[in-house]
Amino acid sequence: MSPESSGVGAPLQASSPLGAQSDSQTSTPANPTKKVYYLACGFCRWTSRDVGLKDQPVASGGWTEEENPHIKKISNLIENYQQMALVEQAERDKKRTPARRRAFQHVDKYGLSSVVARHRAGMSPAQASGSEKDTEAKCVEMIYSEASELVEPLPEEFYTKPVDLNTVSSVGQRIAQPVFQYENVARLLPKRKTLLVKRSQRCQQCEHNLIKADFNPFSIKFKIQLIAVYLVPEVRIEPGAHLHPGKEGRVVLSLSNPSPYQMHILLFPSDKEAEMGNCKVDLPKSELTLSAKDDTAEFDDSTEAPQDFKDDPQVVVYRKANKLGVVIKVTPQLPAKETLVTFILKYDYRKVSLGTEEPPPIWLHQYVVCNLGPLVA
Repeated sequence: MSPESSGVGAPLQASSPLGAQSDSQTSTPANPTKKVYYLACGFCRWTSRDVGLKDQPVASGGWTEEENPHIKKISNLIENYQQMALVEQAERDKKRTPARRRAFQHVDKYGLSSVVARHRAGMSPAQASGSEKDTEAKCVEMIYSEASELVEPLPEEFYTKPVDLNTVSSVGQRIAQPVFQYENVARLLPKRKTLLVKRSQRCQQCEHNLIKADFNPFSIKFKIQLIAVYLVPEVRIEPGAHLHPGKEGRVVLSLSNPSPYQMHILLFPSDKEAEMGNCKVDLPKSELTLSAKDDTAEFDDSTEAPQDFKDDPQVVVYRKANKLGVVIKVTPQLPAKETLVTFILKYDYRKVSLGTEEPPPIWLHQYVVCNLGPLVA
């Protein structure tokens, strides 16, 4: 679980605790350097040292958590509500069960059966009559809040010291931590998040497994990962398109290949253009080729696109790694708030195999609807 997804920093090593003297950092065989750990988030650069938490000698944890000042009152309220719920449940069950007639009705009338039962159990009649009263007394015992007319005056620094808004927490930050509601940003702690559980999902039509997690609970990998994000090419609209009613305009679409194999794409007019679209679109007639996805190319800006693709400069605007910029011509027909373009995206898909041979392609198609935004008057 990464620090970005959980909001809790990962433990890092440090040579010495914060504020240690320089003399103690010199490592000798008799007095080696003591390694300590502190929490750090790789997303927001927060560390446990920022809020004054002490470093720990082990990475498993042990960081002190600040105690809620109102924990005693909250525990008292929770215990009182639990007792009240038990009493109310007992009353409902008593009304729900009908009273059964017995042979000796006069014994129940004068309460002699309970006295006999208590006598046989070795309890006195005083204990029998006081059990319900004790339960009611426990429910009443709670600490009530008392209103006071005395209000502490504000410190002098509120009138003399200038306010730095960068150090003052906002209302949203205080509501996110209702237990403490720190006024200073430096005292804010990472927000706890619920651990996401890996689930298995099936297709609703063919009931095939789409996602199946690994059996090892400590593993972040999936045994089966067949969701559309890893199979269907991604289509994005590049910014900068200006469309006018009745005039032809150029729109650049960015196509990305998510698979580790080379992909071929064809664009066709959709038969649902009259139902879902309100524009006339001129699509490229030639076949488009996308390079295979390389995870290392995302971090290397010097990687140049191969030059063996014979791209039409009137159709292909740019090519970088597994991405391709394609130009389509759009003519809005009817004035509307949103400009919708629909077409068919046909692509070849190859199943991921562990062998050295490349698997045969399978041609699939998807209906794509692009919202190009409002028209320019």
